[in-house]
Amino acid sequence: MKLGEVLESDGRVPLPPYIKREADASDLHTYQTAHAVNEGSVAAPTAGLHFSESLFSSIKSKGSKVTAVTLHVGAGTFKPMDSDDASKHEMHAERISVPMATIDLLKKAILEGSPLIPIGTTSTRTLESLFVHLSATMRILLQHLFVCLGPGIGGE
Repeated sequence: MKLGEVLESDGRVPLPPYIKREADASDLHTYQTAHAVNEGSVAAPTAGLHFSESLFSSIKSKGSKVTAVTLHVGAGTFKPMDSDDASKHEMHAERISVPMATIDLLKKAILEGSPLIPIGTTSTRTLESLFVHLSATMRILLQHLFVCLGPGIGGE
């Protein structure tokens, strides 16, 4: 039996610690975003849970461009901070994947001065990491990254 099959048959949805109940069968559908495509994340990007295909269509009908990125949230996302100093907290690696078409769309928006509005910290972490590692010759960005949201440079 393959690992994915074991997880499907014996695993449970890993709800975040702030949801104070055990996972149940309904979470397979309700704790999942409408735009999820790739398997590999241990948690759903919760800020996107209320975005339906209908809402995306409405946003697009107003002239906004919508594109997707993938960040496979790692199990370490549930790890409590082990230091009062965020820079000393040991972070886990997470894998991102961004198609070249999305990179081109982001570059165009930046050059035109259009706003980029990521939905939630998962998308924000992905975009921040993307811009750190972006090169003009990439066709797909697929990079293991260490991510931690915290105060800006200089503690701001």
